[in-house]
Amino acid sequence: MFGIPDINTPHSASRNPLIVRQHTLVNALEGYKHMYCLGGSATWGNIRAMLAHNIAGMEIYEEGNFSDSPDDVWGISDLHLLEEANRVLRVQDKPFFALIQTAGNHRPYTIPKDKRDFEEVEVDDATLKENGFDSLKAYNGMRFLDYSLGHFFRLASKEDYFKRTIFCLYADHGTVATRQIPWDKLTLTMHHVPFAIYAPGYFHEGRTIDITASLVDTLPTLFGLIGIPYLNKTLGRDLLVARPKDKHFAFIDSVYRGLLNDEFFLLIDPRGVQRLYQYRSDSPLEDVREQHAERAAEMARLCQAIGETSKYLLYHNSPATLPAKSE
Repeated sequence: MFGIPDINTPHSASRNPLIVRQHTLVNALEGYKHMYCLGGSATWGNIRAMLAHNIAGMEIYEEGNFSDSPDDVWGISDLHLLEEANRVLRVQDKPFFALIQTAGNHRPYTIPKDKRDFEEVEVDDATLKENGFDSLKAYNGMRFLDYSLGHFFRLASKEDYFKRTIFCLYADHGTVATRQIPWDKLTLTMHHVPFAIYAPGYFHEGRTIDITASLVDTLPTLFGLIGIPYLNKTLGRDLLVARPKDKHFAFIDSVYRGLLNDEFFLLIDPRGVQRLYQYRSDSPLEDVREQHAERAAEMARLCQAIGETSKYLLYHNSPATLPAKSE
């Protein structure tokens, strides 16, 4: 989330709006405080090293910083983490970039003893499976995360930073469906995640943008909203900038590599075999590569280009300086 003085205005009297030195996009936020909050330890997944070596002055709030005791392997519950985060954010005296990482929607789906007025429910197995849940604990775990987010926004709405902040909510990955639906067979449910922007202090009407995108587009999109000048040396794009339909795509790299656009999904298996699917059609599991050979070849070239570029950027993406503009 971004806590900002005002959109499209200078953000710090000491900040030079013409020169921006950065290693990551977050470092373009000169004059901002950078914070990361999670209920457990930042040692998990090498997060501490990744943040420390890429984001200047990142302050980490983790287990040992909070008054609550851990509830499970993920640390304190999302409810208590979000309460702690609100206490941190409400005392900030400068603009901030804050990342709050929740974990309750992961096994073991722990509901803490101190759960305020949240109530667990009973649902039969058939209904759970029909709606994508493999257990009652998973369903109540998701409900508790939803409750915790609602509780956080009720608390935040009473604070001064609320109307000056752009909130962004997204997931790092999807899950496997309990039913073998076509998208699950295509491995897409593991990559299908929500992305919502909430900024009641700036936007009074909602809108839905139904285009293909990926998580790397998150920061460029938010930077476009707040008006901070930055040099984008990432593969992400501002989703609020209109582009031709053929420029909407997402790169997938896991067990299977693939490229997704608004109509087609190119899937490349570990042996290099390519298949093309019209995943939104009435026959999403039909391989249409022969019928759309030119499209498949074009997507394969783009997929390879993005994959090679992403590997190159790991070692050849040094800090950069925006060129100065005349006043």
